[in-house]
Amino acid sequence: MLTRDADNSDAVLSRVEALVALQRHKEVRQASQALPAAQAGDSVNLGRRVALAWQAVGDASQAAALFAGLKQRAASLPPSKDKALVFRNAARLERAQQQPEVALADYRQAMAASGIGDGENVSRLTRNNAQDDWLKSSIRSDTADLYRQQDTTLMLEQDYSRNKGTGGVSDFTAHTTHAAGGDAAGRRARLLAARSCAGLGRHLRDQQRQLR
Repeated sequence: MLTRDADNSDAVLSRVEALVALQRHKEVRQASQALPAAQAGDSVNLGRRVALAWQAVGDASQAAALFAGLKQRAASLPPSKDKALVFRNAARLERAQQQPEVALADYRQAMAASGIGDGENVSRLTRNNAQDDWLKSSIRSDTADLYRQQDTTLMLEQDYSRNKGTGGVSDFTAHTTHAAGGDAAGRRARLLAARSCAGLGRHLRDQQRQLR
C-alpha cells in the first residue's frame, strides 16, 4: 500500500513537472490540485519536488511553508545530495522573496550537505572548482551571486557635521563615510563616498552662483 501511494505521488508530481516544463500553465494549475501533501514519512526529495511544484504554479506561500518543514527534517539528516537540494532550493525561494540573510544561511547549509565545506568562509568556498559536479557548481554559483549582491549593497554609515557659512552660503562643510567589509566592499564604499562628495560639491557651487 505504501509503495502504491509513493508511486502515485511520484506519478502526479512527474505529470505536473512535465506540464511546467511545457509551460502549459492552465493545466499545471488543474493538476496541482492533485498534488500529494508532504507527509512526515515521505523522503525529503519528494517533499522538495512538491514544494517546487507549488512554487511553479505561483503559490510561493505554500512552497515556503513546505520548505520550512523540510528544512527542519533535513537538518537532522547526514550530508547528502537530497539534503543539499532542499537547502539550495529553499534558499532560491527565500532570495526571490527578498530574504537574503535567510537565503545565505541556507546556502551555507547546502554547502555543508554537499561536501563543499562548512560554510564559514563563504568567499573562499564560492570559488570555482573544476572537479565540482553539477550540484556543487550550482550551489557555489548561487551563493557567490547572493554574496556579491549583499557585498555591494552594504550599509554605509554617514556622519555629517554642519557649520553655517557666511551669508547663508552653505551649512554643509563635511561628509565622512565609514564602511565595513572586505576589500571589494571597501572599494565599493569608497566609490560611493567619492560620488556622493562630488555631487555635494556640485550642489554647493550651484548654491554659491545663485547667491552672487
